[in-house]
Amino acid sequence: MDDFVDLRKYMEEVSTVCEREHWDKDWSNGGVYMHLEVSEFIEAIRGKGGDPVDELGDVLFTVLSVAEHHNVDPIEAINLSRKKHNV
Repeated sequence: MDDFVDLRKYMEEVSTVCEREHWDKDWSNGGVYMHLEVSEFIEAIRGKGGDPVDELGDVLFTVLSVAEHHNVDPIEAINLSRKKHNV
């Protein structure tokens, strides 16, 4: 596996998976999905089930899906955060 991930390419892959699986692209309840995935990640890092790496992958997948639906550019968000935190 590569150490570098092309975020735009991954976003396209996420969209393709959602379409292939016929997952609702409305994401009107996207916050619920994000809450669920973050909760599963928290439980995994607490050692209460699940693999933290796998759960973090689900968090990122869900966040990118919701961002795409709401036309929020994750790269712009990352750059804004980097600027805000002087990195």
